[in-house]
Amino acid sequence: MPNPYGPGGVYVEVRTSSSNVRIDRVLAPGSTMTVCFAPCRKILPRNSVYVITGDGVRSTSNFILPDDRDRIILDVKAGSTWQGLGGGVLLGGGGVVAYFGLILLLASAAATGDSYSTNSSNSGALKAVGGGMLAGGILAGLLGLYLLSDSHTSVKSSTGAQFSGTPAPPGKRARFALTARGLEF
Repeated sequence: MPNPYGPGGVYVEVRTSSSNVRIDRVLAPGSTMTVCFAPCRKILPRNSVYVITGDGVRSTSNFILPDDRDRIILDVKAGSTWQGLGGGVLLGGGGVVAYFGLILLLASAAATGDSYSTNSSNSGALKAVGGGMLAGGILAGLLGLYLLSDSHTSVKSSTGAQFSGTPAPPGKRARFALTARGLEF
């Protein structure tokens, strides 16, 4: 396929299982313009900054197209915004539940050691509830951590480069980024 941009363009193909994936051109921090929807098969200018994003898809870090080839294939594993949110809620909620479970376990231990305690069944109930809350909170937190760590969008290009992550908030610039051309400062 002839390259109508000459040395200034790259034929980009996006392969993904999600129809929500798209490539946006970054116009300014916090401002983008959609240039291509998956499956993208389009020539894009090299001299622009891009981001892979979509409805319900976590955005990647900004990247630029390589200057040493005229064709690139991007294999995109779309991460889920909702999965990241759910993972964060499970991680936070699990931590809170585990904390209160630990407090109940400590309270049951204090009640058992108290010589004035006449009702040991209350202590056993506190111990059972506290242990269940502690175990359930830890499990929920671990599940949340897994969901959160697996919710990012990752991209592997035909150049061998891989990148993912979310863009820096507007006004803040990352110190470095892994792009299709390599590590950039």
